[in-house]
Amino acid sequence: MKEQAFTRAASDRRLAFVGAIPLGLVGVAACVLAWRRVAGGLQSPLAWPGLVALGAAVALLALAARWVRPKPRPSAVATSADGPIGVALSALLVALGLAVSLPDTSPGGLVAFWGILIAEETWAWAQHLRLRRDMSRNLVPDGQTLQRLVRTRSADGTETIEGWLRASLAAGQRTASVHVAFCPPLPRPPEVAAEQVDGPPARITAAPTLPYGVRFDLKLAEPCDQPCDVVLHCTARASGERVGD
Repeated sequence: MKEQAFTRAASDRRLAFVGAIPLGLVGVAACVLAWRRVAGGLQSPLAWPGLVALGAAVALLALAARWVRPKPRPSAVATSADGPIGVALSALLVALGLAVSLPDTSPGGLVAFWGILIAEETWAWAQHLRLRRDMSRNLVPDGQTLQRLVRTRSADGTETIEGWLRASLAAGQRTASVHVAFCPPLPRPPEVAAEQVDGPPARITAAPTLPYGVRFDLKLAEPCDQPCDVVLHCTARASGERVGD
């Protein structure tokens, strides 16, 4: 198991490095073009064939940056278009597009250029939402499972506890709490996060964390007139060094 974990960690690092190359190219192109536009260096607009070629090249780089990344663990809800990477790519594409959209640019070229970028982004984020929804649906425990947790240790000693929690509320009840015990205790109070994946809308807050456990408090947005369940995906992560070491 340790050899498999080490091999996967090394493979993930290689994929992350390779995926950073197209992301870096998009970032450099966006920054250079945006700086030249602000400095007045871009005076002559690109002809429509150049705009189409630029849009296609940038869209392909963005797809590569999203595709060539470590695949999520079976218990994770993140995807290849997740969080900061997807948002950063979208922002860079918008900045690049605005930089080359000069006043005298061919309307047809602009329509084609922005159409390519919008089509790529729409497809990428649609895939993100679909994968996230499918993974949440497939991994949410059945109605009889109250907790399902997996504890792992990475090569650098960081311990992670990840899984699902179910809180059952009676008719008319709006608040509830679920507890996660860390046994044996973690080396230090962990960083925790929780996200609702099923049930009526609720606000989730974490009580102060301790090395041996954490409590999540939830409050429904509106009272339910019948019994209901709220399912949470939670993560607790702590480094391998104990406090005071």
